[in-house]
Amino acid sequence: QYGHWGPGILMLLIFLPPLLLNAAYSLPLGAFRANLRSILMLAVGLVLATVFVSAFAARLALPELPWVAALAFGAIIAPPDPVAASAVAQRTGLSHRLVTILEGEGLINDAIAIVAYQLAVQAAVSGRVTVGEAALALLREAPVGIGIGLALGWLTVQVRRRIDDSALESGISLLTPFVTYQLADRVGGS
Repeated sequence: QYGHWGPGILMLLIFLPPLLLNAAYSLPLGAFRANLRSILMLAVGLVLATVFVSAFAARLALPELPWVAALAFGAIIAPPDPVAASAVAQRTGLSHRLVTILEGEGLINDAIAIVAYQLAVQAAVSGRVTVGEAALALLREAPVGIGIGLALGWLTVQVRRRIDDSALESGISLLTPFVTYQLADRVGGS
């Protein structure tokens, strides 16, 4: 019924792109740059720690579960959502800097979790994954995704500047995150 995509992947394709776009629009670029080191440390360190702790907990609950399946499970649930982080931060009165770090981390952490998931699946299929392969995957996917996002963002701005039709502009605004997400995914970016 879903073809080669399961219902979870379809949900990601439907909801994730516009949520990430909205979170990216609301994040001040200057504050993001100023806190980039903290954002990257959380995006990498926290997500990987969550992957391994979740995998360990899954193995405790289900000892017959293979480690690669437990790691794939951990990668699926590891990345916190930037929209949820924003909502919680607004209600709790956190400092602007901390909110920026949480929102920025939420935008980047998906790349780490996706690479971790792909590596767990690769390990399940091939029986092995090296640290070098993991590092190369991350170093490839994040920059490719960023490059595609920047290029399509620039292109979208150029096209929208030349259009004087509000319905067409709205359509472009609605399609842009989906096209960007699909293109990045197709070429191996995140």
